[in-house]
Amino acid sequence: MGLFGGLKKAIENAGETDISKLDFKRYDGFAGSIVQRFADTSIPTCPICGKNPHWLLHQSQKIVSIFPIAKQDNYYFLRCDSCGMTMHTVFHQIGDKSAPFLSNPSPRDNMTMMTIDVVGDKAENFDMAGKEMSIWELNQLAEGK
Repeated sequence: MGLFGGLKKAIENAGETDISKLDFKRYDGFAGSIVQRFADTSIPTCPICGKNPHWLLHQSQKIVSIFPIAKQDNYYFLRCDSCGMTMHTVFHQIGDKSAPFLSNPSPRDNMTMMTIDVVGDKAENFDMAGKEMSIWELNQLAEGK
C-alpha cells in the first residue's frame, strides 16, 4: 500500500470513533487474516456470553505525525457475533514495524491490553464497560462462564 496509500486510508478513517458506525466483518481471506487469526486463537471464548464466537473485526488507523518519521495508531476492534460485546486494542506504529502481539498469538504469553467498549446484551456486570484487561484476564473471565 505504501506510505501515501496508508496516509490516504488513515485520513479517511481518522474521525471515526462511533462504534455503532464501524464496519465489522470476518477477514478469513488473505487481507486481515493475521489479525483475524490472532483474535480467534487468543480469545477463543467470549468473556461475556461464554460462547465460542466468530470474532468480527474492524481495523482503522490514525496518523499521529508524519515528520520526521511516520507515526500512526492502529486500532483493532473485535465484536462477538453472539452477544455484541465489543473491545479494542491500539498499536502505536513507528515506521514500518508491525504489531508484536500479532506475531505471537499465544494467550498465555501475550499480555496485550484490550479495552471493553460495549459489554453486549448478555452482560451481568455493566461496570466492565471502559475497563482495560489483558487477554489473559479476559480468558480467565471466560473460563468462569
